Amino acid sequence: MIATLFAVWLLGFAATGYVRMPPARLPGNLLALWWLPSFLAQMLAGPLIVAGAISAVLLDGLVAKAAAALAALLVTLEAGKIRSEGLGEVQEMIDICDCWVCVDANYRLGPKDRFPAMLTDVLRAIAWTKAHIAEHGGDPARVALTGGSAGGHLTALGALAHDRAEAKPGFADVDCAVCAAVPCYGRFDFTDRQELWGRNHESMRRFEADKVMPADADDALWDLASPIALVRGDAPPMLVVHGCHDTLIPYEEGAAFAHAQREAGGSVDHIELAGGQHAFDMMQSALTWGHVRALRHWLERRV
Repeated sequence: MIATLFAVWLLGFAATGYVRMPPARLPGNLLALWWLPSFLAQMLAGPLIVAGAISAVLLDGLVAKAAAALAALLVTLEAGKIRSEGLGEVQEMIDICDCWVCVDANYRLGPKDRFPAMLTDVLRAIAWTKAHIAEHGGDPARVALTGGSAGGHLTALGALAHDRAEAKPGFADVDCAVCAAVPCYGRFDFTDRQELWGRNHESMRRFEADKVMPADADDALWDLASPIALVRGDAPPMLVVHGCHDTLIPYEEGAAFAHAQREAGGSVDHIELAGGQHAFDMMQSALTWGHVRALRHWLERRV
């Protein structure tokens, strides 16, 4: 059974995990078809590393040496808004909760609700946390924000637009600033100014207009939905994380945002994970373990 799983994983990784397929290369309706096997191939790496390590300990001779060599090779990978995402950032929360008080915030979804409803909900969640976290043993002066994919997009917006009155109806004077933010594989430019989506530029703009933005959205509202248009020197420290094999969002968006935020005078650490697919941290893997460890250490230094 282990040999079969290994063969399946190896083929899947060779085809979709190792070969980078950015969003600009495939037609929009094929992006998810490439992402799913690539994601599953990478997620199988975790159990196979464990299996290889056990084999190296229990077996003898050539088989043990081959298993040990394979495990070492795979371990190096560690270095390397429309529907609810379900698992989302649960993995980080599980692994960090032993020394942090964690709040799992939800938000309204499109197309039923339109932007900036999602951002408003995030800012309300921050406001609630600051007002009530002391009741649960937390420090309201040390609040950090993180999320992945749509949550990464909203993490960056929450850190940059915390004082924008148009996103805070009824609580414009409430302090919603955070001490640090970690947006992971998120959208940073709803208008795709640099056309990083290539052949999918127009289809992505139509998707956002149909599913996320209100029909009467003007340029100012599109900018409010784009973290790269909101960069500011007084923003909290940020750690921008993106996998280089992301098929659903170009990792170059994260790089462009990090550069723009630095140019504005902000403090940004930017990590591009070799081999990382979109939502790589939704399940246990070597990449997830390294990511969670790095995230934890970064937050401990910044907050």
